[in-house]
Amino acid sequence: LAQVRIRYPIDLTSVLDGNLKLTGSTERAQIGGEVIVRQISPGENFNWLARLGAAAATEGVKPPALASPFAPRVRLDVQVSSAPAVRFETHDLRLLAEIDMHLQGTLANPVQVGTLQIISGEVVFRGNRFKLDHGYINLTNPYRTQPVFDIEARTRVQRYDLTVNVAGPLERIRISYRSDPPLPTTDIVSLLAFGYASQAEEMATQTNQPVQTVGASALLSQALSTQVSGRIQRLFGVSRIKIDPNIGGLGYTAGGARVTVEQQ
Repeated sequence: LAQVRIRYPIDLTSVLDGNLKLTGSTERAQIGGEVIVRQISPGENFNWLARLGAAAATEGVKPPALASPFAPRVRLDVQVSSAPAVRFETHDLRLLAEIDMHLQGTLANPVQVGTLQIISGEVVFRGNRFKLDHGYINLTNPYRTQPVFDIEARTRVQRYDLTVNVAGPLERIRISYRSDPPLPTTDIVSLLAFGYASQAEEMATQTNQPVQTVGASALLSQALSTQVSGRIQRLFGVSRIKIDPNIGGLGYTAGGARVTVEQQ
């Protein structure tokens, strides 16, 4: 490969270098070699939160496969790496990562194993800017592509230093929280979702919903906000737009949606 640019159906573009060799016959063949990832560029409408949720709903990530009668008979033995580290940037997400993967299986059912290490990163979630302390995405299942996360990020809300740890596979992901000074988990979730330590419990009481449901509503609002922010920014020149689809808590006389426009 002199240099190949691949556009995926999920609004991503990759620039690759490398050498691949096809050996065998039409009955049994193998593709081997090495591919170096030079660049990964998301499109302007790429929504990382929506993609993460879609991958979790389908219990894994399916790499692009080739639909062909010949594809099941072609084995893969391709090393995939990055040199230097690859940058990935969207409106609310910036990552610098090293890739050390092996592509195996067949053309009909490719499987990725290996590690993606996040060297540094920054995520904006509901107006809070998180710094990534460490991040690993490990793929160890030899039968299907199944990323297992170990990511820790921290932010500061009011006078509290908050740390969030995301661990486990997509379909059984676990999120844990801690704070300095120490706070109960419900207060930490409330700070992250609403900016107030007691608002989540009061809102949950008024709407007869548990705190976990209120937190899920916060995730929904972030997904909506991320999806429309790029278009609104280009149209009006604002930095960020935040949508709360289900407001009925403190300071509001009736339920409904709230739209907040921010300008840095």
